[in-house]
Amino acid sequence: MTETVAEVVVDASVVARGLTTEGAAAAVLDEIAAGVTVGHAPDLIVAEVSSALAVSVRAERRSLDDAQTLFRSFVASPVELHHTTPLAPAAIELAATTQLSAYDSFYAVLARALEIPLVTADRRLAAAVADSVLIE
Repeated sequence: MTETVAEVVVDASVVARGLTTEGAAAAVLDEIAAGVTVGHAPDLIVAEVSSALAVSVRAERRSLDDAQTLFRSFVASPVELHHTTPLAPAAIELAATTQLSAYDSFYAVLARALEIPLVTADRRLAAAVADSVLIE
């Protein structure tokens, strides 16, 4: 008997929150790390998580060493990164025809292409993407 594993697209808001706080976002990352859930993301998530961590250092919420450690933890996780280039035409179209940013559109397009839910901590993104899961 084959066990079904859940698959989700995670966005930078969930990853940044999950790396830095306890709660539902951290639980999602724990499930991905344990192999209970397969996480997917467009590769732009690396830049977005890096930016969030840098902002937290500038705001003096954590040290640079802590931010670097959190970043290493993220890149060591088994989140499957997908190249943005093939997703770009659909992401541009979605961003041009909705109120979503191009960045957010990549997550929505990937979720649609893989036919799996998008997990986000961004209320606006969750409201715009069918079958998304809002983590609060």
